[in-house]
Amino acid sequence: MTTDPTLPSGQEAPVPTPISDSYISVLWRPPIRPNGPNLRYELARSKIRQPLDRELFSCAKRFIASSGFLHDTSTGTVCFRFSASANNFNTWSSIYTGSDTYFDDRGLTIFTTYQYRVTVYNDFGQVTSAASEEVTTFGGVPTKAPTVEATVVDHVTIEVTWETPSKL
Repeated sequence: MTTDPTLPSGQEAPVPTPISDSYISVLWRPPIRPNGPNLRYELARSKIRQPLDRELFSCAKRFIASSGFLHDTSTGTVCFRFSASANNFNTWSSIYTGSDTYFDDRGLTIFTTYQYRVTVYNDFGQVTSAASEEVTTFGGVPTKAPTVEATVVDHVTIEVTWETPSKL
């Protein structure tokens, strides 16, 4: 008995594995039910967090920590921020298309968290997996330790100054 081809179904999320500070290996299985000929895949990546982004540290090196925010003491503006709209955070970008069920994602940013999803296509349509578990590239080794100083300003405020290491 033969069934008619239809959309693929049962595509599981890919499995990413960090290999280095700039490389993640991503594997996935074919769908449980391919339901048709000519399977091909598209792998997409989304950046979740990038705590060592130099832009986040570019305003100034002198801040006051008060009420959970960091303020630039020279201008009073909030400089230390994590913006979902900056640097393509939480948007899906296609990074591979083809028939293989693995991809070596190289040239990534140090100590950055990503998620992956795979879309499987056949001649009759497509289905997209759920997002993978979050995976983070390894942190690098600074060439020198940062210099950090904290000074109590009052009972709810501290002043923090630091010098960024030469290599993040």
